[in-house]
Amino acid sequence: MLMQTFTQTNRSIGVRIALQSGHLVNFLCVHLDYKAFGPYAANNKLVTRVEQILAGERPTRRDGRAQNMEEIQRHDKMRQWVNKSEVVPVVLAESVEKRREVCFMQHHV
Repeated sequence: MLMQTFTQTNRSIGVRIALQSGHLVNFLCVHLDYKAFGPYAANNKLVTRVEQILAGERPTRRDGRAQNMEEIQRHDKMRQWVNKSEVVPVVLAESVEKRREVCFMQHHV
């Protein structure tokens, strides 16, 4: 772990990691809003329309998951990482309660 690359936002913490192979990877762990998780709503049939799911992901009275990700994307270090992701990949991982996801951010985020 290369500590001089440590970065954080209100919803994330990240660091560049040097692998034994010599390759580098930028790793970002995020904790997004948990109150309206769209995939659970769709899977549990709690909502029936895409518009309902998207409204839960982007609430108007508080920051939801969409606003959380926008905050992370606006962060200076994150922008640098994404702009150079063809050279050093960016891995974004989220862990909320029992759910764990890993998403690979592409160059055009």
